[in-house]
Amino acid sequence: MDGCGSQLVTRVNSLAELQFAVEHAPHQGVVDMGRKIGNILLLEQDLKGPEYSIEGYIDGRGPRVVAVTEKLLSAEPYFVEMAHTVEAR
Repeated sequence: MDGCGSQLVTRVNSLAELQFAVEHAPHQGVVDMGRKIGNILLLEQDLKGPEYSIEGYIDGRGPRVVAVTEKLLSAEPYFVEMAHTVEAR
């Protein structure tokens, strides 16, 4: 949930695959770039098509968008972020 680069993302297509993924997820957290990323799992619906992300921050005046990126992902079922294009079309 708080990692980067789509680390440890995997596709599940059934309840049995979801149960397997949860049972085999790292429950003690994972260290990524020197930072422990925790042990909370995030379940999302998969939508077909290109993937984008909004890069930004929040300050005293509210949310600020810095860039919109289009992601280049590895093959399913893992969706590792291989690269991204800034500024996306």
